[in-house]
Amino acid sequence: VPRPKISWRYSGDRDNGRWLYLAGDFGGGSWAFQRTNGTNDVVSYSDLRGLIGIELIQKEGLDWYLEGGLVWSRKLEFRSGIGDRDLDPSAVISGGFSF
Repeated sequence: VPRPKISWRYSGDRDNGRWLYLAGDFGGGSWAFQRTNGTNDVVSYSDLRGLIGIELIQKEGLDWYLEGGLVWSRKLEFRSGIGDRDLDPSAVISGGFSF
């Protein structure tokens, strides 16, 4: 899935620098489950995200990022159609690291 991103390096160089960025994302997933009446169903969640973040990229060592933003166009859709709904906009904060 495309994840458009505009980055600006505010310190360091390309291999060892700190970056600020704006990004867009499509979130979601699908899960199988069994309803209380015993029937099997699948629920899918989807959303659109606008994010602002900061990341540290190093040629050697620990890389990390921290981002937050708005989430809209949130939907729950069931294969059976029972319980489909649109959800209110929300906020998200996420982070991570890698070696």
